[in-house]
Amino acid sequence: MLFRDVRFALRSIFRRPGFAATVILTLALGIGANTAIFSVVNGILLNALPFESSEELVSLWPEALWQRGGFQILEERSSLYQSVAGYSLESRYSWTGRGEPRSLVGVAVTSGFFKTLGASPQMGRPFQDGDERPGAGNLVILSHSFFTGPMNSDREILGKTLQLDGVERTVVGVMPASFQFPSPEVELWIPVTMDAGDIGAYWGGLSSVFAFGRLNPGATVEQASASMGPLMNEVREAFPWPMPDDYGASATAVALREQITGDVRVALLVLLSAVVFVLLIGCVNVANLMLVRARSRENELALRAAIGAGRGRLISEMITESLVLASFGGAIGLLIGSMGVRALRRLLPDDVPRVEAIVMDSRVLLFTLGVTLITGLLFGLAPALKASRPNLATTLRENRSGSAQGKRMGDALVLVQVAATVVLAIGAGLLLRSFQKQINLEPGFEPESVLTARVAPPTFRYQTAEAQRQLYNGILDQLEGLPNVESVAVTNQSPFIGTLGGSVFLIDGRPHPTGNDWPLADFQAVVSPGFRDVLKMPLAEGRWFERSDNSTGQPVAVISRGLAERYWPGQEVIGERIGFPGRTVEWRTIIGLVEDIKTSSLTASPSAALYVPLDQSPAGPMIMMARAAQDGEPTTLSAGVRQTVRTADGDTPVSELVPLATRVADSLARERFTMLLLGAFALLAIVLAAVGIYGVTAYAVAQRQRELATRLALGADPNALMMWVLKRSVRLGAIGVAFGLPLAFVATRLLGSLVYGVSVTDPVTFVAAALVLALVAALASYLPARRALRTDPMLVLRA
Repeated sequence: MLFRDVRFALRSIFRRPGFAATVILTLALGIGANTAIFSVVNGILLNALPFESSEELVSLWPEALWQRGGFQILEERSSLYQSVAGYSLESRYSWTGRGEPRSLVGVAVTSGFFKTLGASPQMGRPFQDGDERPGAGNLVILSHSFFTGPMNSDREILGKTLQLDGVERTVVGVMPASFQFPSPEVELWIPVTMDAGDIGAYWGGLSSVFAFGRLNPGATVEQASASMGPLMNEVREAFPWPMPDDYGASATAVALREQITGDVRVALLVLLSAVVFVLLIGCVNVANLMLVRARSRENELALRAAIGAGRGRLISEMITESLVLASFGGAIGLLIGSMGVRALRRLLPDDVPRVEAIVMDSRVLLFTLGVTLITGLLFGLAPALKASRPNLATTLRENRSGSAQGKRMGDALVLVQVAATVVLAIGAGLLLRSFQKQINLEPGFEPESVLTARVAPPTFRYQTAEAQRQLYNGILDQLEGLPNVESVAVTNQSPFIGTLGGSVFLIDGRPHPTGNDWPLADFQAVVSPGFRDVLKMPLAEGRWFERSDNSTGQPVAVISRGLAERYWPGQEVIGERIGFPGRTVEWRTIIGLVEDIKTSSLTASPSAALYVPLDQSPAGPMIMMARAAQDGEPTTLSAGVRQTVRTADGDTPVSELVPLATRVADSLARERFTMLLLGAFALLAIVLAAVGIYGVTAYAVAQRQRELATRLALGADPNALMMWVLKRSVRLGAIGVAFGLPLAFVATRLLGSLVYGVSVTDPVTFVAAALVLALVAALASYLPARRALRTDPMLVLRA
């Protein structure tokens, strides 16, 4: 019987190819969009991390770095863990000795890093206990991308050396392609130096690490989190350096997967909800089509019932047809979804984690199969139930005008469709308004026409700060002489580039801070004198750095207005002295006050900043900045920057030559991606809603065409008839909007963390979305009505 139903369904589909193509294409778009978005959610949020028993891995105080002493206490006192490990912030290493110098991204890790993760190299060995001790050997493990790229998949790589920052490091392992922790950009791992004898240097940054651990069997994340409070008490008591009273009070333990994916979870779930709404709207469209088709088969179904066909038999036959149509839609949707996955992997912002895990795996295939079956039942069940209860006398009497019950069901489906579309349109509108406000925000400086580049001199050649400063000053002097360069600078921290940090400091004449009283600058940068000219930062008071502010001159500093108002409210700051804590304090005189700038996000408050001159500070790897003359295109400076650095030192790599304006724009990449995708879904929903209203109106007009023709023949005003026809459809749209507005009022609460400067109940967006849907409903109703009223009445009456 099932075979006969499938065969009958296929014959029915092929007899009406236009109807079948419309249904299949509608379903394919909805199922394909759901498959693509679910693949992203599955890869990033649901799939386990590519580590052995990854559910046992927890991140320990993920928002903070552990200094060397605190990490050692964690290793010694934590009985909840099989092992703990740490990794540093990503750093730049100059790879020299093999042709063109290159800057590599690497992290320093503790000896238990790979063991704790449960990850093994595809070649060689992981780091072992003792590899992190000073003098234990300079080792390196390579990523798979670095091994297959610059290393040309050299199978004899183990035991060979790479010159990184002038240090010969022996390659002991190569990781598999699936290992990309802590980020896909990492090209190598080296052992961190953890000197147990140097406990006094608790705050020393060179050995700071993010910590994570593998729980013992039976231990829970909640237990790990509860243990952090007592542990941090021990850390505060163990070291002589003054710490805030609440240092570590916020320390918690969270699942490592949650720590990696937490900041994209809300956006992905919003997109998944939106695409489910799109599929629901598509199902409503198809259900209306199936309902119309069922009405055209009323005579046939009534006769079947009259000769003995049971209701279950009729339902089975129609549901089988729905499932066959859904299967075709699901198959094409799977193809669309696979193309969508490839497109999304390219379009996702660079800072979205776990992009490599986005694949069409078995879970995605099962999801698509489930969506296909549910969709087939969803759009087929209501028409099947309606059509399976035919009445022969009623059917013959109403076959010209259609049953009132069928019309009511079609109207109800359109109401659901319009209400769901209102929710999507309002959500997309809120994100659009939010994004418009964000792109209009000013960072406090002028990023246009500025080129940025990373420069990392090899430490083996420039072992002292003075040598590094001489190199940078020589490069800057040569760049300033180029005809298309207006101004140049170097800095260890540039706004909107990489991970930025601040610093605590002392204020001369005030008691030594204790507990929570340490003054703090949100952003602290070493800069050359041209920094302010490159960014065109406004100077509020005093002066900016000059070449005379060198190692032989008076130590000086410049602060921002926000920092002055925070610690010298209403006071004159020029001439005040500040110092950085250490074994000895070098006091610096504040010589200038600049306006605040934003450093990492356009939506964040401006940073309270502190600047010190390059010639009075340690140097190290720097970011070079050059402003093109006459507001020119910054990329035209790339060749000159490369050639100038190569001429100054052939072993100094230059990388990441990117306009600063691009960096600023990229800070909104996630917001832009979410807005565009949700906007696309909303637009698709509006189109589907318009098609649904058009279909209902066209069917209603077709059923009443003889009546309309009679009225026209008797002299009725066509415009009055037009309004009569439109009144019903516009009323449907208005009722759907009325239902959708309170639903959107509740649903938009999910967008709270995704919008900026706009309330999730913004009345402008709600009214605009309602008006758009009302106009769409009117237009979708007008077209079939206009076509029907232009038909010659005599042709209709003669037929």
